[in-house]
Amino acid sequence: MNQSLLGSFCILAAALAPLTAQRVIGLERGAPNRLDHIDANTCRRTAVCVLPDPPMNAHAAPLGGTTFDSGTGRIYSSDGRDLVLTSTSCAEYCRVPIPATLPSITGLAYNKARRFLYSSHTDNRIRIWPGGACPTSPLGECSIPVPTGTNEVVTGIEFDNRVDPAFPGGRLFAVTSTGMLYVVHEPVPGSCGMICRTMLPACAPAFTTWQGLTYDPARRQLYVTDGTRLLVIREPASCGLTVVRCCTISSVTAPLSGLAWVSGAAAAIVGQPCADATCASCLPDIGSTGYPSVRNPDFAVTLENLRVGGVSTLVLAFGPPSSGLPLFCGRLWLDPTSPLLLSFPAPHGGGTSGCSATSTVPLGMFPSSTVDLPFTVQAVSLCPAGGLAMSAGLSFTVGS
Repeated sequence: MNQSLLGSFCILAAALAPLTAQRVIGLERGAPNRLDHIDANTCRRTAVCVLPDPPMNAHAAPLGGTTFDSGTGRIYSSDGRDLVLTSTSCAEYCRVPIPATLPSITGLAYNKARRFLYSSHTDNRIRIWPGGACPTSPLGECSIPVPTGTNEVVTGIEFDNRVDPAFPGGRLFAVTSTGMLYVVHEPVPGSCGMICRTMLPACAPAFTTWQGLTYDPARRQLYVTDGTRLLVIREPASCGLTVVRCCTISSVTAPLSGLAWVSGAAAAIVGQPCADATCASCLPDIGSTGYPSVRNPDFAVTLENLRVGGVSTLVLAFGPPSSGLPLFCGRLWLDPTSPLLLSFPAPHGGGTSGCSATSTVPLGMFPSSTVDLPFTVQAVSLCPAGGLAMSAGLSFTVGS
């Protein structure tokens, strides 16, 4: 596949296409604990789901935090003493208490490339945990260089997953209880190397506390909350900050103790598969693994129920699915007028007879210019005797 072609096309498409809704996730610490969607333009809040029982302990803010793993599409949340991993609809995968010897958690962040979970604590240290599940012990730690003798406590963190030649490992943002922003290099055991620090711009009226932080890498914007309001800051360069807006979050019944940035949309099936009489009952079953986000090696399209000995091709089209155009045995869910159509071989593997073959096609090649752009994929299979089968469509929007 020609990645430069895809990148060049998507730079143009991004300039012309409307952006999808910007979604800030807020952890609302009340009874019960909720995950909220907050519109970054209007501050309108929508309660998404209630975190599952048993509820997290009611440790007061600024303890706790939340972050989005854009590799798997899952959310980590904490009340300060527990880590809970859920889907975006609050279905629980696992939960674990942090070791009793560790100070309480004040914020969470996720490094997609390294698959590391970061947590900030009341001792202003960053702990580094293995991501992907609920970790039981950290791999290492480093200190945010807060001046000694001050009462500053780190209350929120977020990781910048952009590919930036100036910071090849990425950057970590940390906000403190006094409104100071620290920008450090990728945390490694023993070193949170300082890039810069600066006081955050003020809202009107000014914040008196800072309880959560997240970052939109595509637009280079920081989002900070005092629990009930949202401060949006443009960050064209490290510690070069400009206020975009400040607004009150509507209908917050309990203060927010953490923010996370979510963009893109998970893959969703459109329509039904089909097969002609020669392919018999081999209806290609399309699905996906991982989350559709920029340079995510975990994102792939899966095909099952393929005819052993057959040949399949996956076609990717820019744009949302079509209305379902009649074609061969079923319907075409790709837009035939799309300015970008790319094909990928989907070699059959596994299985010994019948419809037991499978295929996996990695799609971890999306560049940063594809953020917020929609795509649709569909597979076509040729059976050994010459018959033809088509999968349903699979639509998704690329996230950061």
